[in-house]
Amino acid sequence: MIKERVDKLPFLLSLATVLLFVSLYWVKGENSYINSFDNLDSVTIFFRSLNQGNAQFLNNETMVDGMIGLQPRQVYPSEFEVLLWLDYFFGTLWAWIINFSLVHLIAFVSFYFFIKRILLNISENADASIEWYASLSALIFALFNFWTNAGLSVAGLGLLGLSILLINEHRLKSALFLTLIYGFYSSFILVGIFVGLIYGVFVIVYIRKLIIERTLVWHSINLLLLGSIYVVVNYRLFSSILFSNFESHRIEFSQSSISKSWNLGSTFDILVHGHNHAANYSAWIGYFSILAAIILLITKKYHQSKTSLLLSSLFLTISISLLFLMAAPIRTQLSQIPLIGMVQLDRFYFLLPFLTLVIFTLGMYYIRFPKALIFKVIIVLALIANSFLFELNWNSTIRDIFGMNNFKSTYHDFYRIKLMTQVKTYLENEDYQRVMSFGMHPAVAIYNGIRSADGYLANYSLESKHRFAEVIENEIAKNEDLESYFLRWGSRAYLYNAQIFNEFDFLKPDQSFKNDFNYKAIDSMGVDYILSVVRILDEQLALETQFQEGDEIIYIYSIKTNKI
Repeated sequence: MIKERVDKLPFLLSLATVLLFVSLYWVKGENSYINSFDNLDSVTIFFRSLNQGNAQFLNNETMVDGMIGLQPRQVYPSEFEVLLWLDYFFGTLWAWIINFSLVHLIAFVSFYFFIKRILLNISENADASIEWYASLSALIFALFNFWTNAGLSVAGLGLLGLSILLINEHRLKSALFLTLIYGFYSSFILVGIFVGLIYGVFVIVYIRKLIIERTLVWHSINLLLLGSIYVVVNYRLFSSILFSNFESHRIEFSQSSISKSWNLGSTFDILVHGHNHAANYSAWIGYFSILAAIILLITKKYHQSKTSLLLSSLFLTISISLLFLMAAPIRTQLSQIPLIGMVQLDRFYFLLPFLTLVIFTLGMYYIRFPKALIFKVIIVLALIANSFLFELNWNSTIRDIFGMNNFKSTYHDFYRIKLMTQVKTYLENEDYQRVMSFGMHPAVAIYNGIRSADGYLANYSLESKHRFAEVIENEIAKNEDLESYFLRWGSRAYLYNAQIFNEFDFLKPDQSFKNDFNYKAIDSMGVDYILSVVRILDEQLALETQFQEGDEIIYIYSIKTNKI
């Protein structure tokens, strides 16, 4: 009994650390510091808009009132998205916190069971150290700064890896169940395309071995199951591409959003540090993993393990492919291919966090030298401490405790909930149609139930983009980078100012700006009020009123129709 408890100690200690890591959000609630970039400013609003408008099951062509005014249902996630129903049952804040917790906990458990099987497979003598290696590496992985809106796309790759291993062990029901979970809780666009491609190549390359082991049929079924789930979850996207006349703004994005130059430095940074849409982690993990992969490949004494060779080769192949695919000439050529041009093929980087930690673990396990244990313990403890210190909520809370400068916003402050309640009441009494926001993300107004004509969508109508371009074309022409940002990408349809761009964190209520907007175009979109966190000097606007909460002010401007 005592021995069993000792054997479980590494796992239990690591699990307790993960629970501590996520617990701060549960304690602080709406006072939690939550990243706004591609999160509170967009994704959370997608699901909230669908639920507030009871639009979950509408047909593709029916209009939904949310980001960028009225857009067809097909531009939003389908009703099979896990995050949609978390928002429906628990509300936007707690849906985010629950999802954050699930992602990190599943990342820990799945990586633990996956890497433990790998270590047992390559080890000549299974000993207690494997439990420590598996538990601590799973802990480090679980503390990665995942973009949790992607669900298990990155964090849950251990589920899919474990599914493959279980098929090899002829544990078929368990394998298919894990694939089912991963498929419904991950993104086809972000990761599924690449996972399916690699899995398919694996089946083809090892087809003879799989036939001998009598697992070919089940691997094929597993791959087919994953693909079928993605088709079901993304049926709106596929039907839109295949059967609809809908023109997405991404048509222009695919043709012109190509880097003018190849920045090797930024690409290498993704290799060693991760990407904010996948997961960020300490660069030391990345450097060590690259070195370890090379050592495992070129040193003969490590060649006895085919598993290590396969994983190291896959890691380095994806890394080299990423450097290749991000080269401007290659991206330019790929952009000319229909459909492929609309998919970022360099998103192989979504697979890197998982593979990086796998290679990191193998390197720590294999590469040994005098006093290596002390070195490894120090490295692991430093990485764990680093994860806590640089996680946004922990970092900002620590800063608050010690009275340090902190420019980040809490969930409550970002959405300005109390202030916007007053704004909404005023607008409803004025029988408004729509608003636009200046100096703040349109998501703030939309979250608080205010109808808006601006916003941020990864996919919306090309016609809407062109209409919005008429509004801001004179203003964005003052800043070449800003003009390129909108015309060559355009997912953020904002009232841009050439000075501000979309950097809103440091704006003060007493600041004032003059813009060169086309107010006739704004009026034609049914907009009768502009909400602003700063003073606007445009002669086409009249200040109607303002609301204040603490140091923050929302100015409400109406459009002077006689001035446009």
